[in-house]
Amino acid sequence: MTDPNHITRNELAALIGAKSATYVNELEKTGRAIRAPDGKNWLKAESLAAFYAGKDPSKQGVADRWAAQRSQDAPQAPDDADARSQRNDASIGSSYQQARAVKEKFLALEAKRAYEEAMGKLRDAREVEGLVATAMTELRLRLENMANTLAPVLAAEATEAAVRATLSDQFTHALESASHHFARLAADAKRP
Repeated sequence: MTDPNHITRNELAALIGAKSATYVNELEKTGRAIRAPDGKNWLKAESLAAFYAGKDPSKQGVADRWAAQRSQDAPQAPDDADARSQRNDASIGSSYQQARAVKEKFLALEAKRAYEEAMGKLRDAREVEGLVATAMTELRLRLENMANTLAPVLAAEATEAAVRATLSDQFTHALESASHHFARLAADAKRP
């Protein structure tokens, strides 16, 4: 008694629409055709599943044209197994296309990032964080030291206007120092 899941190489080639039975040997090398335990035949269900799982849906148009040309010689109505196979093909193609679309999207985003970086519109976040941290640290140190450096100067001032002018000058110097760091960051960004 033969197993209905075991088929010959020629039968498998006919099922997948191969021009030559030797193509099945090529499929076996890539894991897309599975030999039966007897070593002579092929496992029908497993081989078909492996074949369709590895099929590139973008080549489906060529396969359809060849199938149409072959079917002109011997037209046949599809049976239930063929209909199921075509439904499985569609779902495999859909998931393949989705995965390919995701891959293409990320490749496009990577190209966009490289372009914007080359044009000076995008900077490395670590570099920006370093410059901002330096500017803010220097500003903080200047503000914290202001009390110690300004106390004797302000004590010697006679008028409120003089105190305001001295404080204003010290705040301006502290803010200009921070502004210098930010201006350097902006100037680096404009350079290609």
